[in-house]
Amino acid sequence: MSKPVFTIIEEHDALMSEIEDLGGEITPELAAKLFINENELANKIRAYYFIIKTKEADINLIKDEKERLDDVKKTKENAIKQLKKAVNLAVETFGTIKPSGAKGLDLGDLKVWQKKTEALELLGEVDDPRFCYKDVSFNFGYSQYEEFMKYIEGTTFEMDAHSKIVPDKDSIKQWRINHEEEHKILRNKASEITNPECEFVPELLPDEEEIQRDKDLKVILATELKHNSTVIFR
Repeated sequence: MSKPVFTIIEEHDALMSEIEDLGGEITPELAAKLFINENELANKIRAYYFIIKTKEADINLIKDEKERLDDVKKTKENAIKQLKKAVNLAVETFGTIKPSGAKGLDLGDLKVWQKKTEALELLGEVDDPRFCYKDVSFNFGYSQYEEFMKYIEGTTFEMDAHSKIVPDKDSIKQWRINHEEEHKILRNKASEITNPECEFVPELLPDEEEIQRDKDLKVILATELKHNSTVIFR
């Protein structure tokens, strides 16, 4: 019966212990057992080597096949995207407006509707406090472990804090959707922007309205709201 490597190693260790008990003397019987043991180990390692190389070759074949299938998947996804664009254009051109406000086509055995979505793209930095929050992170290294344990025990402990302004894309997107018509008018005033202050004025006085419009324009120029649509089949 074929022995696993671990069994061969255990037998080798047992033989070495027996030789040590004999004061280092290697009897003919022990020499024969060592020879058999070393041959078994060499043969087993060779067998393992060929198994490893075979499996490595299998893995390379799997990688190649995965890349081929990924390419096939991407090709089919692109084809679906182009076909949906064509159907979407047909619905936009010939469809009727449904109670939901979306356009659709009723083909009898098949219905198709448009699904409208909005995506916000950042074109620049947005630091307006209405639409941003501070992302605070702390540096904590191994060297601070003892200090941290003291902090747990009630003594003071300080960690280096780093913060950065992070725009909340969802709130900016919703703000732009809710004020889209006003934003179109403001965009035409781009040449009038005068480096406004960043602080938000919650209650506008008459002479502050222009400042607020500049703030709004600054956000608009740093973002782009894209209207997309796709189709749903039923």
